[in-house]
Amino acid sequence: MPGHQEAMGQNLAQGSEIGDHTMDHVELPDYAQIAGAAARLEDYTRFRPCLFRPPGSIVVMHDGGGPRGETLAALPRIVDTLRGRGYRFATVSELHGGRMIHRPQG
Repeated sequence: MPGHQEAMGQNLAQGSEIGDHTMDHVELPDYAQIAGAAARLEDYTRFRPCLFRPPGSIVVMHDGGGPRGETLAALPRIVDTLRGRGYRFATVSELHGGRMIHRPQG
C-alpha cells in the first residue's frame, strides 16, 4: 500500500472495490494483522473496509508491486479456462447482494 495511496483513491472513485487481506498474507492472521491493514487502508483512502478475505479463499489480482504485463497478458486465458470449468466471476459486493456496509468517507 505505501506509495499507492493515489491509485487506491482513484480505484475507489471509479467504483472498484478494496478489501482487507492482511499485510503479510499469513495463513492464519490474528486481529492485529487484520486491524493493521484495515487502519492503513482507512488512513490512505478514508474508506474503512468492511470485509476481510483470508489469503487463498477468493482470487485477488494485485495492482502494484512491479510490472504486471505478464499477469495482464495471461488473464484472458485464466478467465476462459476457469469459465470452461464452470466458475463464474463476481465482485465481493455482488456476492453480498450489492450491499457494502461501509462507504468512502468525506
